[in-house]
Amino acid sequence: MRDPSDAWLVRLPDGRVVRAKTTGSVRHHIETGRIPVDSWVRHSPEEDWTTLEWTAEFSDLASRFRKRVVSHEESEPGPPTAKEKTTPRVNGNELRTVGVRGLVEELLTALDSTLSRGRLLLAASAGILGAGTLLALQLANGWLESWIAWIVAGMILFTMAAISTALLTQMTFVELSSLRPVRPAEALTGLGVNSVRLLICYALVVGAVLLGIAGLQALPGWILGFEIEGPAGPELLASVATVLSLILEVLLWPILSLALLLGPIVIVEECGSLRAILQWCALVRRHLGRILLYEALAAALGAIMTIPFLIPVLLAGWITPAIDSLSAVTWSTLCLLIGVALTPLIAYLAVANVFIYLNLRYELSSQR
Repeated sequence: MRDPSDAWLVRLPDGRVVRAKTTGSVRHHIETGRIPVDSWVRHSPEEDWTTLEWTAEFSDLASRFRKRVVSHEESEPGPPTAKEKTTPRVNGNELRTVGVRGLVEELLTALDSTLSRGRLLLAASAGILGAGTLLALQLANGWLESWIAWIVAGMILFTMAAISTALLTQMTFVELSSLRPVRPAEALTGLGVNSVRLLICYALVVGAVLLGIAGLQALPGWILGFEIEGPAGPELLASVATVLSLILEVLLWPILSLALLLGPIVIVEECGSLRAILQWCALVRRHLGRILLYEALAAALGAIMTIPFLIPVLLAGWITPAIDSLSAVTWSTLCLLIGVALTPLIAYLAVANVFIYLNLRYELSSQR
């Protein structure tokens, strides 16, 4: 039987990770050029990534191909021979797929990075705490009938979102930059400062959008409260206000998805809240269409991962018989289970936006 320890994970220069069953398989693909010598390898996700030249099993092949390329570059340029045509590229300048397929490949790479125990546990904790916060305020204040309760709930949720996003983003960025599993000390580096900066960004951007949406929804009713004489009565003005508010509200909701890029900006650029918002505005203005498509695809992939966990919870809530004396217990349990079911979506959106930001900020900008 094949030894399981002989399997390899290979990280290609374009960021994709493939799996080879044996050492011989990796050597074969290096010789044929399917695996560039700029690739990295490791046996398991717990190990650090290592270059082929620093791996005993493949160092001879990597050195041989590099020497061949160096000698070829130093020679006089001429038409390539049949032997030279089979030489693999070793400079790592891989061609990327353009269009929607290229975006999907980038997001699938983010999906591989999301499926780790640490990120999923962190996202599950955030989902449970968020559901518990709304549940506690609902039970204490009757479905959040007070504006004070809404403000308290918003601040608590913003704080939890800032902390969880800072942790998930820091973990993802460290792993991408160092090509190895993140250590606890590295994940917690600057957590307090980054969380405060993100909280301010969310309060200014997301809070302003939510206040604008709430104001637009209240505008028609506010107009109907006035007694206006003349041909343009309050009903006509309220109708016009309803149409305009609905159009503006449809335009405001997507900004909430664009705000997911604030986390990577704060963590990667290590900048303050106001500077992060300015960079976010510039990035959105430059790549608005691409960002909207990125976020739509990320939300779709996150939803696909979440639906299998969410359907059993919804079915249980639908089938469970209604007992008045136990309704509070049933509803509380279902809320917490929904928070757990949203774990893949929470983790994936945070991780995917790191990939999205790095691609937009550094790869597209450098190409332009």
